Amino acid sequence: MAVVAAAAVLGGGAFGVIAGTHTGAKAAVPVTVAPLTDTTVRPQHVQIVYQVADYTATPTRTSWEVLTDDRPFDETDLTYTTDPLLGSQPSGGTVDTLGAVYSLTAGHLGEISANPPTLGSGDQALSVELTDLVSRGLARAVGQSLEVAGRRCQVVRFSGPPNGPIPPLTGTDHDDLCLDSSGLVLSESWTYQSKLVLQRTAIEVGVGSVDPQIRPGPAPASASTAGSNPGLAVADGTNRASDFLAAPVAPAGFAAEQPVSVTVTNPSKPSQVVDRSTVWSFVSGGLLVTVEAGSGQLPWQSGDTTTGPETLVGLGAATSALESYGPEIRVQLSGGRWVRVDGTVPLGQLVAYADRLADAG
Repeated sequence: MAVVAAAAVLGGGAFGVIAGTHTGAKAAVPVTVAPLTDTTVRPQHVQIVYQVADYTATPTRTSWEVLTDDRPFDETDLTYTTDPLLGSQPSGGTVDTLGAVYSLTAGHLGEISANPPTLGSGDQALSVELTDLVSRGLARAVGQSLEVAGRRCQVVRFSGPPNGPIPPLTGTDHDDLCLDSSGLVLSESWTYQSKLVLQRTAIEVGVGSVDPQIRPGPAPASASTAGSNPGLAVADGTNRASDFLAAPVAPAGFAAEQPVSVTVTNPSKPSQVVDRSTVWSFVSGGLLVTVEAGSGQLPWQSGDTTTGPETLVGLGAATSALESYGPEIRVQLSGGRWVRVDGTVPLGQLVAYADRLADAG
């Protein structure tokens, strides 16, 4: 999954961007430009406090966002109308766990969907694919580095707030993210229809710790297996629709999680199953690799990003796509069968792992 789109903020959602000042906060200042390079350094426990400015409101609306990740699965992405460093309560946001996604509304945390093994909805893994993003015309280095919240970061331009497959960088609309050496987003500036519509900047970054002054909101209850989303059900175990794929082995240095089966139905006609699949997930600290094999409706859309051709040793012809959650390998087989491999690792490493997948026959 990817970071919650900044567009959500305009509608009262979560993810934000630069703006305003905070008592004791250090303003962003230019520093020496560093080369654009990929990295797999992903801290497992992170908390970032952002101050957000929504320029579509009159006067400009200021809010705060607190993104707390216990990677790869657990995350809270909460919004505040007043400074959370002064002990205020969150006004909204989302909570992701391995199994369910919750929404915080009016102080109540309610389950809104089942959740297969994936990154938190506010998380990203852009830093592991930067060189490929640039070579495919999906991003470019702006040539500016900043110091934000005491950390250095480099500005990278996208066509819009990255959320899922990354579209080509065309036109005048753009979203500038400042990424530090561990891939954390320290600032964002979104220009839409030639106007700056949203900014956010990190005012506090905690790696391996959380700020005790911040009130986190209610904790989620135990997740159900189906969730309240009528179009998605998740349960432990494998699905017969994935029997065509030999069970994947964990990548070196990764530990296997319990496989889960996923059933997708037509929300307007719950009795109509459009897809069944199995997801195998493998974890190493803050890193995640998943393999999903299924039958039915493809879980990706043709043309959603610029893809590259790949040939896998075991499964044959494939394509690679670059998403906000990291690279993805897509394999479309005969008979409505498909496989996709996602990871918070560089594309070359993910292809090498996908080469090991094989047909069960």
